[in-house]
Amino acid sequence: MTYYDFIGYLAMVLLLISFLSDDAQKARLIGIFSAIFYGINIYYYGGFNGVFVIIVSILSKTLSFYIEKDELKYFNYISPFLALLYFYLFNEEGLIGVIPALSLVFIILADMQKQIIRMKQYYYIVVSLWLVYGIFLGSIPIILSEFLGLLTLFYSVYKIKNKNNIK
Repeated sequence: MTYYDFIGYLAMVLLLISFLSDDAQKARLIGIFSAIFYGINIYYYGGFNGVFVIIVSILSKTLSFYIEKDELKYFNYISPFLALLYFYLFNEEGLIGVIPALSLVFIILADMQKQIIRMKQYYYIVVSLWLVYGIFLGSIPIILSEFLGLLTLFYSVYKIKNKNNIK
């Protein structure tokens, strides 16, 4: 196992912890650290579009702690366009390189949610997209992480719904 695989597994553990959180702000904070480690892992696998999207995602999550949601929405509205522009101008990954840009749309939609269940529902889509991206990159930590991420999200939403008697 290489050191960047180890970093990928560390990112996976942090991601799973964030998915288990019942608090949206705590989940975002842990998600920032997870994203940093994923960015390092993806960089070493040559997923430069993924790294760009992760940087934008980290910026969005970080700003959400300091800026009111109404002010942050403008950044969130242009972020997917920045990712698509990056894909158009600098993509060297072929068609698969659009997956991170598409996932950014759903990451931002998730981060704009105040309800933890709604946020996790958007993350179902995000995790599924990153699973496909990880398969194409050949990154075992990403594939394993996203598969376990889907299972963790399902469990977490089930737990929250049962705790709050939500149908």
